[in-house]
Amino acid sequence: MRLKAGTKATVIPSATEDNYSASMAEAMEAAFNSEWKNVMGDATKPQPSDQMQLLFISIARGIVKHLYDNHEAFTVKVDPNTGYGTVNGIVTEPTPPLPASLT
Repeated sequence: MRLKAGTKATVIPSATEDNYSASMAEAMEAAFNSEWKNVMGDATKPQPSDQMQLLFISIARGIVKHLYDNHEAFTVKVDPNTGYGTVNGIVTEPTPPLPASLT
């Protein structure tokens, strides 16, 4: 399976596949909805909107692009018998520690 960021655009005019279904953006929207009560309590959940989907699509596309642009940060071992790969390491930039007030 490949990464599918998601879009509302028609990628291939003759395609019947929905470009939002089973995408990272749709998964983000589902996670947002499932976590709403845990974080926001009894506050009214916002109705799905174009702006909300645009936010999820934009974040997902940014993540996929960043992963693609920085693929050399991943060390993947592929089993020649099965063709399946396992991520063995991820190279990251050092991150500064959080201020004590945020920990």
